[in-house]
Amino acid sequence: AVVSTQSTGGKHEEAYTEGYPVLRRALLDSIERAMTCKWKPDLRGYFTYHRHFSFLCSLLNRNLGEVHGHAALYKSMLKRNEWYYWYTMMLGCCIHLNKYRDALILSVAGLSSLLMDSSDPRISKNIQVQTVYLAALLGYNECVSETIGSLLYNNPHVTGIWNLFYTVSHRLTRPRLHRLGVRWLCKNKNDFNGLFYNGLHTYRHKHFNAGITFYRQCLAQRPQDPNVYFHLMLFYLHWVSSKNADISKRRHEFVVQAVACAFMFHQLRGPCQETLYNLGRCYHALGLRHFATIYYKRAMSVPSSVPRSVQEQLDSMTEDRGQGLEPLEMNDIDHIREVVYNLCEVYKASGSDHLARQLLYQHCVI
Repeated sequence: AVVSTQSTGGKHEEAYTEGYPVLRRALLDSIERAMTCKWKPDLRGYFTYHRHFSFLCSLLNRNLGEVHGHAALYKSMLKRNEWYYWYTMMLGCCIHLNKYRDALILSVAGLSSLLMDSSDPRISKNIQVQTVYLAALLGYNECVSETIGSLLYNNPHVTGIWNLFYTVSHRLTRPRLHRLGVRWLCKNKNDFNGLFYNGLHTYRHKHFNAGITFYRQCLAQRPQDPNVYFHLMLFYLHWVSSKNADISKRRHEFVVQAVACAFMFHQLRGPCQETLYNLGRCYHALGLRHFATIYYKRAMSVPSSVPRSVQEQLDSMTEDRGQGLEPLEMNDIDHIREVVYNLCEVYKASGSDHLARQLLYQHCVI
């Protein structure tokens, strides 16, 4: 099956048909026998692995006692790195064919299988991240809470894991995962990712004063980060727009702060369509429609482009097209429709309905 999968030359359907059943059977047959036991010396590890194994059995609709360990037989066939290479290739085929449930079965089986047991910690971390992404994509958010928690504490400096942690905690209704992030911040008070995450959480619950405090601490650590200025602008804009009587005397101060953060974001990110649109949107939210019209028109005249750092990420994703990843098109980063729609709202508010209809017909009609 390995030879036939490698010789298909990018034919994902044939590779999936020939290789997936064999690899799935091998991973299931090589699961550790201790997973099916009711007791294990390391209770913390037992509960984590037992939940993975129970979730796998719920996906397969099989009982725990039906799986038996045959890891020694399969280890004699291929090396561990060859098993992992086959696993990643089959995972790419499943994702390319939109068979996400089958990919999730492979990843969860890889967590419990002894064939993926390696001295390289990056392999286990990759499998865990793949499991969390696939489970979150399919809506199994409660099943990945233990995995994302262990990933967060073992890799606290990886921004992508914090983004995934925020996505999962945002979808879950229980505050247990958020308390995990708060405990992490209490133990590491100067951690940038922890401050950024808690700032996002306060924004979701409209606690603007606490969120501004978090992002000011982030700004003290990274004064040249445009994302911090962008989120500070959002906090000030929402705080000004709220009906809180306590800020009525400081409302003009917060307006100046919001505009200053918008211009700092424009300066650090560079003049492009995105920054000009955000400047116009800032003035539009403050009710200064004549300034918003200026920047909306500037954003329409600038072609869609991205900063150099983002362009490098897009190029790297384009190079991975053969592994099931499709490159981003220019429409994914073109904000011309958003710019035109907001400009039309300004025109409608001023009574120029004919200009609004003309712009909508020219840019927003398919």
